[in-house]
Amino acid sequence: MKINSSIVIIGEICSGKSTLARRLAEDVQLPKASFGGYLLQYCKDNGIPEHERGDLQNMGQQMIEDDAPSFLHKVINFSTTELSIVLFEGVRHEIILREISGMSGRTATIYVEASYSQRLSRYLARQKEIDTGKTEADFLTASRHPVEREVPLLKEKCSFVIESSDSADNDYEQLKQFISKWLSK
Repeated sequence: MKINSSIVIIGEICSGKSTLARRLAEDVQLPKASFGGYLLQYCKDNGIPEHERGDLQNMGQQMIEDDAPSFLHKVINFSTTELSIVLFEGVRHEIILREISGMSGRTATIYVEASYSQRLSRYLARQKEIDTGKTEADFLTASRHPVEREVPLLKEKCSFVIESSDSADNDYEQLKQFISKWLSK
């Protein structure tokens, strides 16, 4: 599988990466490959209850450990058939980032840096069924899951870092400016 260009958005849980990816995909009309989206659909297709974030995190971690390249290909095939430019959201492992870079003619990597208090606030405000606990203890458990372990380490491999503000619009403008310049090269 060969992709002309890949845009990879990385960040810790509740950093705002999914919101930014969704806006960019809609604004620039890009296909979006979401690891979490794939896992949710996988559960539905296989009759697996996906009621708790930890269950999805465990499943994703197991798929990475079993065969990371195969997992990546399944996410791509689930998400799109258009391989000119693909936007990846939810990359949490160096092996997946290496695989994406290896199959792409060029890759832009963006890290969304958000403070603990920003991430906790977003977690508590979310309306996703998967986040049933809604306590700081539940957030800490999700944040410390093994699937999240490599995320902060990926920051140094990124070509651009967004320092998250309290305004999603400001964060998106940073992303859009970077991507506009990158796409024009």
